Amino acid sequence: MIRVNIRFDKFIRRAVLAGLFVFGLMPTVSLDAQSTFTFEKVDFPGATSTQATGINDVGQIVGTYRIGDSSHGFLLNGGIYTPIRDCPGANSPLPIGINNGVMNP
Repeated sequence: MIRVNIRFDKFIRRAVLAGLFVFGLMPTVSLDAQSTFTFEKVDFPGATSTQATGINDVGQIVGTYRIGDSSHGFLLNGGIYTPIRDCPGANSPLPIGINNGVMNP
């Protein structure tokens, strides 16, 4: 009997949250009035395509670039692009994110 009540309680909570979401009444995150953002073009020199895949709190960016038929990883730090060496034998040696520790090339 208790399990039924717990499951029913979870159902009710989920239904209420779903209803709030549908009607746009969910609390939203507001940005501080002092927040400012800048956009930076990410374009690895000589590449035919470049894609950023991660950024950390200090603004370092990792991603992938393509030259010819090969894709490689990079670190963008202070406007300087540093290629990330491929790992021999890896299936997918491309970076998908970066932690908040400062990366030194």
